[in-house]
Amino acid sequence: SVPIFVKPTAAANPQLNWMAKKVEGGNLLLRGENTGNIHMQVANMQLSSGSDVDGKESSAAYLLPGQAREWTIKPEAGKTFSSSALSLTGFCDAGDLKVNLTVQ
Repeated sequence: SVPIFVKPTAAANPQLNWMAKKVEGGNLLLRGENTGNIHMQVANMQLSSGSDVDGKESSAAYLLPGQAREWTIKPEAGKTFSSSALSLTGFCDAGDLKVNLTVQ
């Protein structure tokens, strides 16, 4: 199947909102919500609390306007999500993704 996207009649306004919270097993629930009026594709997301990557999700996913998506991120080997502040980096249709998150 091939996705077909229609450009909005209003000016395109991409807007992604992110939330992270600790869940069972030492994992992290990452939630992305597209509150804009155009689809966004995100890929190669990494979570870090410093210079080292604490966890990652490399699959690509579309977030349609008004849609939210959740990922359960497992920590990298020998790592934990112990920090209350993480940096989310990756790629999206609007360019490089870089967001500072407060972990709930």
